[in-house]
Amino acid sequence: MMATFSLGFFLLIPLVSNSVGLLLVVALVNALLTPPFWSLIHEAIHRTYYPTAQVNDNAGRIMAVLFGTIFPLVQYAHLLHHRMNRQGPDLIDAYNPEQENFLLKSIKYYLHIFGGLYLVELLIPILTFLPSHTLDKLLQKNVGISSPYYVVAKNKLLTQQSLKRMRFDAICLYGLLIFSFILYGSHAWILIIGLLGRGFVISFADNLPHYGTPIDQPRYAYNTYLPSFLRNYWFNFNLHRIHHENPTVPWYELYPIFLRKQEQYDIGYFQQAIKQLRGIWPIQSSNKIN
Repeated sequence: MMATFSLGFFLLIPLVSNSVGLLLVVALVNALLTPPFWSLIHEAIHRTYYPTAQVNDNAGRIMAVLFGTIFPLVQYAHLLHHRMNRQGPDLIDAYNPEQENFLLKSIKYYLHIFGGLYLVELLIPILTFLPSHTLDKLLQKNVGISSPYYVVAKNKLLTQQSLKRMRFDAICLYGLLIFSFILYGSHAWILIIGLLGRGFVISFADNLPHYGTPIDQPRYAYNTYLPSFLRNYWFNFNLHRIHHENPTVPWYELYPIFLRKQEQYDIGYFQQAIKQLRGIWPIQSSNKIN
């Protein structure tokens, strides 16, 4: 829970001190604790954070607000990622030369990995304040009315109870951010730096284990090597293929499964991080691991 405490502390630290040095240190620590903090939310998404569903979901809601988003939306998006890995909008690092513009897709890709993902997560809760029929039309347009994922989203996100809950969380989220900016006052630039740092870390890591993987294997991802202390720091998130094959398994069971199956690391984590800077690649070569 250190990561959770850190994020709340980062937003409210001016209540304790207005020292520029301390504020900068807390902002840096907040950015560095982004991976374990997201991992805790990730556990709640898969309902492995706590055995009781209500406690799990309430914890997920609180952590998501502190992180800068709302839980039902990020939960739906992440579980959809598991079902549609390397398909449609989830395939951000490849393009079809016959249907997509290389330059536009490249711009979209680099914006995504350099903070765009977090920006979307931060801003998309605004949509929850739209009328339900407008949200329904947006969902139909972006998911497709004939898609089974449309039915799931409508039943999970667009009920009056769900919208009421999401709107409350969105008010808490934006209210907390506004309050934080007021607290930081003339030092608000440090708050912005901290948020940018968090946004970069989570966005840059998002597609890392999937970059360059085949599009015809939806459960495939890289198992990337990290030293044991960093692996635990990331809650075994580097064992991403193991996770995709066992999405309901809590983080601490992933490494034992990795050993039991005698799996091998595909590539070093930081080597893969640098590799994704190569940018997008044509779909014709997508059935091969580059």
